Amino acid sequence: MEIYGPNTGTGRLDYITNVPLPDEVAHKAILNNVLKELPVQEQDIPCSLINETRDYGGTLIKIIKYANKLAQQHSTEDDTPAEVHEHHFNRAMLFFKESLRYPID
Repeated sequence: MEIYGPNTGTGRLDYITNVPLPDEVAHKAILNNVLKELPVQEQDIPCSLINETRDYGGTLIKIIKYANKLAQQHSTEDDTPAEVHEHHFNRAMLFFKESLRYPID
């Protein structure tokens, strides 16, 4: 007796869904949506963050979260309130550029 399989109607169906990268307007909207939850000033958001991460997809959110983590580490070392500054974004982008340069085979 077959419990799982295509003949029984149970099991897993795999679908491949192509999700394209967001266009420029959606990319900025995602960036602003994620940034509004963090302690960051408008002047501290580098213009290069938008331009250089256009082809990154979900990595953009990881870069922002990593920049926030760097800011929190910096604030605990200095006993200051956590604020994300431009140098945190630059370090986070550099970290992810290095990790994307050597993909895992």
